[in-house]
Amino acid sequence: PTQRGYGLWIESSSPTVTNSTFRGNTHDGITVNGNSTPIIQDNVFVDNRASGVAVFGTAQPQIRNNVFEHTGFGINVTEHATPLIIGNRITRNRNGIVVQESARPICGKTRSKATRKLGWWRSPNPSLTWEPPPPPAIISSATTDNTTSTPPPLANRSPLWAISSTPNGSQGKSRPLEQLS
Repeated sequence: PTQRGYGLWIESSSPTVTNSTFRGNTHDGITVNGNSTPIIQDNVFVDNRASGVAVFGTAQPQIRNNVFEHTGFGINVTEHATPLIIGNRITRNRNGIVVQESARPICGKTRSKATRKLGWWRSPNPSLTWEPPPPPAIISSATTDNTTSTPPPLANRSPLWAISSTPNGSQGKSRPLEQLS
């Protein structure tokens, strides 16, 4: 771990990061920025204060089959980033996956549960694309603090709901998140 912040900073490059543990960093385990296209696969992110992986700029990383536990945000996606997020296990974090600004992640087979705030959170502008659409069991309710929302099923679509909230925990009403086809 680093005492001043980041475990690994990837800026406008495309390395493969695999079979590593990122533990106890005072900021992110990995930060991906610029136009980077790294593969981040089969790693463990635990006890990092900010995010397991933070994705900024126009980065397009592949984030596959990782474990995120006891971090601030499991994965934080912002600006114009379009990561591929598949097969990850995100548990016991403050928030699971946070999508902000104009980010457009492509997600599939990622489980985000048992978080202290939200499994998934997005600000008003970004969108999530599921490839293929997740089965209803993957995300069928979201919890923030002691409030849980279980939505009714959507015709021909898997439910993807969150309680509108900010990452600092202020609560709002439950609403569906849009899914793109």
